[in-house]
Amino acid sequence: MPGATAPDSTLETPWPLPGSAEFRGTVTPRVVLLCPEPEQFDFIAHLRRQAEFSERTFGPGDRTAGVCDHIRKELREVEDDAAAGVSTLAEWVDVVILALDGAWRSGASPEQIVAAIVAKQTKNEGRKWPDWRTADPGKAIEHDRSADAQAAAILKHVEGA
Repeated sequence: MPGATAPDSTLETPWPLPGSAEFRGTVTPRVVLLCPEPEQFDFIAHLRRQAEFSERTFGPGDRTAGVCDHIRKELREVEDDAAAGVSTLAEWVDVVILALDGAWRSGASPEQIVAAIVAKQTKNEGRKWPDWRTADPGKAIEHDRSADAQAAAILKHVEGA
């Protein structure tokens, strides 16, 4: 049932969730059976599984142009679904999977990908951001880049010393 909502949650999915009214009397979707509890999810093992599937199915190599082309296609589908007022979760998941595909194809190991995600999130949390209430909702909200320029100047000075 498109747009199913988890009990006591705001998560919307394109499939019925266990415990929801829509789920009763339906066949359990395979994705629900295969998905472990969130606290048990092994992201590194998942990345290995995804890379093995992707290389077997789409071939080896960086495939940067192809992955980027596919991400653009999926982003258009996100926009189309949003404009139609339907759930965009499935299309966002496609974007995430494709981004992770591009990450391992860049030569990074699953451990390096996870470390890079954690490091980037930490970096973003430490940046200065404008008040989202004053931003155009149709445009990207960019961080204050003056700190980046200061860090680059310090690094250049240290490297030159």
